[in-house]
Amino acid sequence: EKRSDDARAFERRRGALVEALTPARLKVLLVEDADDDAELLKVALRNTTFDIQRADRLSVALSRLREEPFDLVLLDLSLPDSQGFETFERVRRSPGRQAIILLTGSDDQDLGLKTVQCGAQDHLIKGKAGPDVLVRSIRYAVERTRAEEETARYAEALKAKNAELERDLNLAREIQQAF
Repeated sequence: EKRSDDARAFERRRGALVEALTPARLKVLLVEDADDDAELLKVALRNTTFDIQRADRLSVALSRLREEPFDLVLLDLSLPDSQGFETFERVRRSPGRQAIILLTGSDDQDLGLKTVQCGAQDHLIKGKAGPDVLVRSIRYAVERTRAEEETARYAEALKAKNAELERDLNLAREIQQAF
């Protein structure tokens, strides 16, 4: 009896440790119209914990983003139904708080800088970012986005607490003036 309790406790601790050390499955929406490029990306990322889903048009991607949450969008800026910065802007304004990495054939550094200044996590050039760089960029982008969300939640909680303290202080002043 004692031995089986110890074994169960060991298995629970082991399971918790394995879960803690196993990377979370990240949902990635690949927005890419070129079948060859999409297939190359899927092959490059096949040994990861990423759940990669593809949209071949911006309209399809926006619909998917309204329907379900994603951790990250890998976005090509040259799509049949949208081109350039506007493509990024439309994804950025879509529902959800997913990270966005641009993965384009264009080495336009001004466009890359502009999109990063407006919220993209990275701007990678197709064929120049190997699998290791791509995986690292995805993981870092998701973690930065999560950290930003947590910081925003803390800021809101702090703002609410400050408002509560201000109300309490005003009430204390009113009571003090009454005496």
